Amino acid sequence: MKRIVSIALLLCITVTLFTACNKADDNSKYIPKDATAVFSVDMASIGKKMAWEFLFGSDMFKKMTEGAGKDSSKMTDLQNAGIDLLNTFYTYVVADQRYSNGQRFVALIPLSDGADWEAYVKKTFPEAKIKTADKRKEALLADGMYAAWNEDLLVLTNTANGKEDMAMEDGTYVPPAPDLLQTAAEIDNIFKMNKDNAITSRKQYNELVKAGHDLSLWINYENIMNNYGAGMMGGFTMSSAMMKEAAFTMGFNFEKGAIKGAMKYYVSDEMKAATRDLMNGKIDKEIVERLPANNLNLLTTMNFSPMGLKSMLDKMGLLGMINVGLTEQNLTADDVFESFTGDMALTMNNFKLVQQKHGYSHFNEDMVEVTDSMTTYDPAMDWLYVMKINKQDKFDKLLKLALGTGMMVDGGNGNYKVASGNEGMQITVKNKYLVVSSSEKVSTDFISGANKGQKLHEVAARQVNDHPMCMFFDVKEMLKNVTPETMDSDKERAQFAEVKKLMDNIIISGGEFKGDAFQYDMAINFINKEENSLMQLMQMANKMSEIEKQKEQPATAAK
Repeated sequence: MKRIVSIALLLCITVTLFTACNKADDNSKYIPKDATAVFSVDMASIGKKMAWEFLFGSDMFKKMTEGAGKDSSKMTDLQNAGIDLLNTFYTYVVADQRYSNGQRFVALIPLSDGADWEAYVKKTFPEAKIKTADKRKEALLADGMYAAWNEDLLVLTNTANGKEDMAMEDGTYVPPAPDLLQTAAEIDNIFKMNKDNAITSRKQYNELVKAGHDLSLWINYENIMNNYGAGMMGGFTMSSAMMKEAAFTMGFNFEKGAIKGAMKYYVSDEMKAATRDLMNGKIDKEIVERLPANNLNLLTTMNFSPMGLKSMLDKMGLLGMINVGLTEQNLTADDVFESFTGDMALTMNNFKLVQQKHGYSHFNEDMVEVTDSMTTYDPAMDWLYVMKINKQDKFDKLLKLALGTGMMVDGGNGNYKVASGNEGMQITVKNKYLVVSSSEKVSTDFISGANKGQKLHEVAARQVNDHPMCMFFDVKEMLKNVTPETMDSDKERAQFAEVKKLMDNIIISGGEFKGDAFQYDMAINFINKEENSLMQLMQMANKMSEIEKQKEQPATAAK
């Protein structure tokens, strides 16, 4: 099983290393509509030969194939294995208890020549027994990996579990053989998929395909909740109508200097009325103006409707239970939901690694207890979390409860501490704001408006005020404070230096409800704005592999 996972991973990584050619294909008709997740990759039509030679000749590929237990010199024959590189590749997962871990994994790989693939199988898997079944060929390629193909399509899947066999041979347990009959039956179902049972019958999936992304991911929340919902939610389950047609989609494109992404969360018809107004506002601008922007590492802002959240919980049947619990504390759900406007923000600034020396004792080889010390580099930063208060009288009830139960201690003048004595957390309630921060100064600067005039990073500034939700992560700013002496070896220092050259920042924004879904956009921005992001990733992977091969030098940092 370990080998099939390694080989399957190798195939998936291999096909994901190329951008889209947007060539139409119909292989998604072989994917069942109850698939838990579907991942697809469109292949590029320009520079393909050069890209394949770059990959197959790389140290990265050699290490991948070694991990899969294969000779990389043989695996390079994939270039001549009849695979159609100008098409779309799919992998999907279906919940199926007849398979290991309750999951059936399937890869759909387009072929330009089935005979070339068969020749590749005979060369690479000489022990595989190829059989003919209904105009296609099938074979068990390796432990746990089954293949079936015709002239146009290759299907790879894990094998169904055989019956448990406790027989012993020479005192050694013999594991059950895979159920190849059941596996072959599922293969037959794939090739004979009825269009009404295929994922192409789902409107949301077709919208994802129509967008023509380089990489696409479909997650079927209806299927997840039906199969795993009770376990994920502590035994609580929702009606099937509440999750019907619920799905999440993601699409990514490799562009010059950036990876751009689009995400959608589709809610069921049953939940639309209760959720569509959950995030249709925008963050309070006054909050944004008060946030610390200098040396900013992380920014998250959100505006949601508390009453929209209440409506959603009521629709899910949870509001009654919440009210019962609150009644015991002389509160109501309205006391909670009317306390805040729904505006909130989180920032992290001035990230650094601080050298710390720690003393410890241990027993030496003579079993004598000795004392020693070690050096670590621990993260330190200024952080701030703020929520805007809506109705002060409602909020005061919550505050009174926290003080009455001993959760918080009143420090006077609107300042509070957590009763556990955590000195790294300051709580301040002033001027319609609840502020939780890493220090009194951080809270005071926000409340007083001392941060006004500081300029947000231009990427964050373009998005933060225009959407219900925004998250900005300044990777370059954060990593510049991670210095070489914090690394354990010259190899780590060299690899980290390559990482620091790659990425600039990441931003996610959106949250609006449009059409049938909540929608978000994402951008992973690279420092090099002139070269395609995929090529930059491949180049960095090659450099990492080259560094890994270098002879390790002893660490120079004090430990």
